[in-house]
Amino acid sequence: MRAQAQVKYDGQRIELILEMLNQGEGVSIVMARSFDLTGFDNIKAIPLVPKVTSRMAFMKRPGPQSAAVQQFCKFATTYTRQHGIA
Repeated sequence: MRAQAQVKYDGQRIELILEMLNQGEGVSIVMARSFDLTGFDNIKAIPLVPKVTSRMAFMKRPGPQSAAVQQFCKFATTYTRQHGIA
């Protein structure tokens, strides 16, 4: 029989999550680049297996675009081509 997870906190304040973990109040799944464990000596980061990945898509409306949108799209296209991101 599997245990049911008991969610105590469902939020986005990473400092609050880290403090709760540091005090031994459970476990959390967060993105690796979203936290710094400096000062949280009681926390150990363990990677998920298998590795979890995600993708992001940028979309724009057809038709005339502002200079900022054009510049961002040019940057994003160049960056993804240079780094082999499809």
